[in-house]
Amino acid sequence: MWHALSMRPPTVIATLAVFVATALAGGGEATAAPPPPWPAVTPATPTPQPIEQVVAPLAAPTVSASLAEVTNVYTTMNQTKYAHRYVENTKTGYYAWDCVGMTDWILHRAAPNAWTAMHQALKIRRGYVPTPTQWAGFFQGPLPASWLSVTTISQLQPGDYLVYPQHPATRFVGHSTIAAGPPMLMADGSYALRVYDSTGTPHGPFDSRLTDPRAINHSGLGNGTMRLYVDANGTITSAAWAINYAPPAGAKKPPTMVGIPVTIGRALN
Repeated sequence: MWHALSMRPPTVIATLAVFVATALAGGGEATAAPPPPWPAVTPATPTPQPIEQVVAPLAAPTVSASLAEVTNVYTTMNQTKYAHRYVENTKTGYYAWDCVGMTDWILHRAAPNAWTAMHQALKIRRGYVPTPTQWAGFFQGPLPASWLSVTTISQLQPGDYLVYPQHPATRFVGHSTIAAGPPMLMADGSYALRVYDSTGTPHGPFDSRLTDPRAINHSGLGNGTMRLYVDANGTITSAAWAINYAPPAGAKKPPTMVGIPVTIGRALN
């Protein structure tokens, strides 16, 4: 999720990032850890029941430049953490982000024209990122040639950017994600979707951050399964943080997303 103080420092000093990564690791040099194994998605039932054990599939990274970029960072990183002051150190493999910090950085590397068009349209100051509400508003207006609007479940593809605006009535602060795979139809007509994001709140019991030793405090860049709802025409109307997930006692509860629209765009270049 996003925080009001989110910003990207103009310059990231490598030595500082090394110090931070080492300190957070408790001393010693940070070492890479392979991504944890995922439960297999059983295709025997085309429309599984919407239960928390559902894990939506991943797509091959090559289907999208944005998906390829975020997958590369995920598989090569040494440490990650959810934070509102950003560190992106490709040399040490240490990444600290909130949701829009991560998606904005991936967008800049994977589709620079789309990034520039959005930042210019929203008049984002240098060194800052758009809020989820600003980004969602951009998706809801006429889009430049470097972007494609996505509104239906049949149009949704891996690598698309899904942005959820702030909702003060429910204290939802907004969020942004990247589709990590195709939507999977469930028995009640809703869809399971694996996403990449940077968060401190896992998307259900199979969220990668819960078992990934690189994720400090079970936070930062990872992937998990969200839920999308559609109307009779297949238009994506709303979402849920996880699928019927009841967190154990003492665990962070997923945010309420009732009444929050889903805005989606595809960065073309």
